[in-house]
Amino acid sequence: MTKLNSNPLKSHDYSTLSTLNPSLLRTNEVEMLKRIDDRPQISTISRSLLDSQSNLEYQIDDITDNLHKMEQFGQVAEAFGDLVLAKVAGELAERQEATRRAAGTKDIPLQEVLRSISHLER
Repeated sequence: MTKLNSNPLKSHDYSTLSTLNPSLLRTNEVEMLKRIDDRPQISTISRSLLDSQSNLEYQIDDITDNLHKMEQFGQVAEAFGDLVLAKVAGELAERQEATRRAAGTKDIPLQEVLRSISHLER
């Protein structure tokens, strides 16, 4: 089994480009050969691609980390919201009970209280 090279730019032999006979090529191929034959440019491109790859890997790791942090923040915010709503509901129930006690209607069903109020206004 042959091992695949992880970076094809490092292993390719560009020396064969200079041995090509330009007279056997088409005009557009000769122009392309001239552009490709510049070895410093190829090594610069290779280095640039490798730098971009490592930078991209870092950015992907950073995005993944930030997504994880956002998910954790959402879970904590949801739990906190549930806690606040539960406390508010308890306080509201206590306040309603205190209001009914103060009005003297604690043991009377709400429908009876409303019926009494509606008869008072007539």
